[in-house]
Amino acid sequence: MKKVFFCFIVAAIMLWFSCSKKGEEGASVEIIDGIEFVHNTDTPMFPDRTVVFEEELSIGSEDADGNILLYRPGRHLVDSKGNIYICDLQDLQIKVFGPEGSLARTIGRKGGGPGEFQNIGRIALLPDDRLLVLDWEANRLSLFDTEGKFINSHKFLNWSYDIYFTTNAFYARDENIFGPETQLSVKAYDLSGNELFSYGKFVHYHSLRIDDGGRRFSISPKPYDVYSILAGGQKNARLYHCLNDKYSIEVYDRDGKLFRKIDRPYKPIPVRGKARLLSPSIFSTRTAFMKPGSGSMFLSDFLETGKCTPGKPTRRRV
Repeated sequence: MKKVFFCFIVAAIMLWFSCSKKGEEGASVEIIDGIEFVHNTDTPMFPDRTVVFEEELSIGSEDADGNILLYRPGRHLVDSKGNIYICDLQDLQIKVFGPEGSLARTIGRKGGGPGEFQNIGRIALLPDDRLLVLDWEANRLSLFDTEGKFINSHKFLNWSYDIYFTTNAFYARDENIFGPETQLSVKAYDLSGNELFSYGKFVHYHSLRIDDGGRRFSISPKPYDVYSILAGGQKNARLYHCLNDKYSIEVYDRDGKLFRKIDRPYKPIPVRGKARLLSPSIFSTRTAFMKPGSGSMFLSDFLETGKCTPGKPTRRRV
């Protein structure tokens, strides 16, 4: 009996030391003013984990008879029944394929009438498989039923580019107001377009505008923009605000409440001269410099001289 009790004590001590060590090496958590702060380590906790993707289905541009199915495929979604929704940006239709890959139906067409699109910016499925389509050129959101039939639409005033998540009663999207003080908000609206609540204002995409003899260019001095706002799964409907220059993520719940902040140790590396071309703290990965009729400007020339220099017709990214 004493031997069994002694083995139990030793096992308990070893387990305690093991848990303590794991806690020191892993993330630490603290609660400040009702918000959970998760502090990660500067090295990966699971460096050996991998993800393997296997192809299950391929949808080509033509069917077996040679008929063109997709001209310019864009965003895509999969509903609860396995149907695949693909935006065709050439003919401005949403093409629905069955789980086996055959074309089942099309939704919408190019135009300005009910159920038509001037541009397909973003699509989103409601939990019951109804479809929302954001047309940022027409400043309009359209709702379709599960068979692709048009239900209704509503206009919005300010620029919007993204639908972050949906419920059967409301959806959340961005709202952009451009001007001297550019603003970015994320708000929830019912399916008639009435504002329900706001998640607040977020860090917006900033850019330095250059006017060079009537030709305008935009340089992005920060590595985050509207695309730094991400959404989790439909089940939790969480919103993630990623501050890429700070290695920090703010997490909001379905009702717009900030409840968690995630970070990790981060020390910016000072860069000088041409090395700035590789620095994410100077330019955004989405920055492009185009000169109509004369190609693009070279970043190195601008950094050295402050002037735009024509180059080959290309798209430069940093």
